[in-house]
Amino acid sequence: MDVDSLSLVEIAVMVSEKYGFTIQDWEIAEAGNFPALATLIGDRRAFETTR
Repeated sequence: MDVDSLSLVEIAVMVSEKYGFTIQDWEIAEAGNFPALATLIGDRRAFETTR
């Protein structure tokens, strides 16, 4: 994704506040695009609810 570092941190904070788990800014950057990021967040949510 062509997103600056501040935006990556803001996205990470929003995810943490909304869903209660941490996602790293490098994970967001590696996702590459917003649909992949949505998949990453969905996968992480599913994992966190089974813990």
